[in-house]
Amino acid sequence: MTVSGLRFPVQIFVTELREIRPKMFTRVADVRQFLLEHPVNPTTLGPYLYWDVEHYTRNPIDKTPFYELLAICWEVGQGSAVHNHRGQNCWMAVPIGRLLVQNYRVLHQNVSTQSCDIAKSDIVEMNATNSLAVNPEEPVHKVFNPRHFNARAVSLHLLCAAV
Repeated sequence: MTVSGLRFPVQIFVTELREIRPKMFTRVADVRQFLLEHPVNPTTLGPYLYWDVEHYTRNPIDKTPFYELLAICWEVGQGSAVHNHRGQNCWMAVPIGRLLVQNYRVLHQNVSTQSCDIAKSDIVEMNATNSLAVNPEEPVHKVFNPRHFNARAVSLHLLCAAV
């Protein structure tokens, strides 16, 4: 069903996502490839888009026992805190606009105090042709829509428990 240049209505994307066997969600590269081969048509996302000038919004699209799919709406200049997904795999696609992902390396972690020292590693641009998977080995990151991009953005986040 993948055709060069084809963008899938979000309803078809969800239908095909639901056909993925749960075991595949442990194969980070395979799910990223699915996202690359199934770009979502941004005109079909209207019911899932809600904007807030104070903070990015997390808008649910689909949820099963194996995964959760969210549309996250970013105004110009908005960004997440530095975070990881605590035992979840995470993939991101950007059907509208573009975003940056700043990745971090954990230099030292103290589990008893729930603190760590981190250092910036790479920064990657996400856009309609570049979906990303959070690296399970180095999962600490932040997502942001820098002011110089001067446009709203929407990212799709696919989250599932890492098995």
